[in-house]
Amino acid sequence: MSDSIPAPAARAQRPWDARLARWLVTPLAASRVTPNHLTTLRLAVGLAGAAVFTQGTYGWSNIAALLVVLSNFLDHADGELARVSGKTSRFGHIYDLASDAAVTILLFVAMGVGVGTGSDNLLGVPPPVLGALAGAAIALIFYLRMRMEEMAGKAATRQAALGGFETEDIL
Repeated sequence: MSDSIPAPAARAQRPWDARLARWLVTPLAASRVTPNHLTTLRLAVGLAGAAVFTQGTYGWSNIAALLVVLSNFLDHADGELARVSGKTSRFGHIYDLASDAAVTILLFVAMGVGVGTGSDNLLGVPPPVLGALAGAAIALIFYLRMRMEEMAGKAATRQAALGGFETEDIL
């Protein structure tokens, strides 16, 4: 018995958000919209989410979370558009990774700022500093991931998936 998964079964295991993104962007494949346009939109929405997190209130944090979910979905949409339209590029891949890193790092920093606006400092370390440390850890992860791709190819950074959800969906 072979260890490889047959192509139809492999397609059926695509994450739900990637399937929805492909369905939504397929009409854009022949348009003037490029994957980099969607990456720019993802970056803007993610940065807006980070900015809203700095408010530190329950209501604003929920709005920020919604923006982050939308930003993450747009991150799938740009990749799907690149694959469907054949508009892939090395620049686009690096732009996508840089946008992912910037949004993720700034989200943690912004959450630290937001938490610092209305809570006691129980750890003795200001929450914005903790957010910056988390952001630095994310930056290190992105750097290591890029090095892994350079050394072993994109397949080396593929995430585990179960039931149509990837590890990153937990974030």
